[in-house]
Amino acid sequence: MNYQFVWDIEGTPQAEFEMGFELFTQWFCDEIGSDINKINELHTLISQLQSGEILEHSIKGESLTMVLNPDEIEITADSLQADIPDADDMPEGTEVSDDGCMSGCGLEDFAVVLESWKEFIEG
Repeated sequence: MNYQFVWDIEGTPQAEFEMGFELFTQWFCDEIGSDINKINELHTLISQLQSGEILEHSIKGESLTMVLNPDEIEITADSLQADIPDADDMPEGTEVSDDGCMSGCGLEDFAVVLESWKEFIEG
């Protein structure tokens, strides 16, 4: 997973993730932003998952939902659930693609990115 952090012209931190991880861009920019409390809460959750204290946790954001477990995290666009038509209403052979509506990575990788984000915004 490749990413970079930059400051926009208004002085707002921006995360830019490679294709396939676009929802991480949205999660870091819109759901976390520069809120140190949210970052610290995520660090606590990661520690609890790694220690086996909890097995899974879900975080409902403004337009995204993040599900964390001891192995990985998954971010899903809330619109994905709302936009999927009932299978009975779809023509036979039609498939629903969720490209761009779901992203995931390993928990350890996410912890590293989260720490990098914290260091970036504390700058």
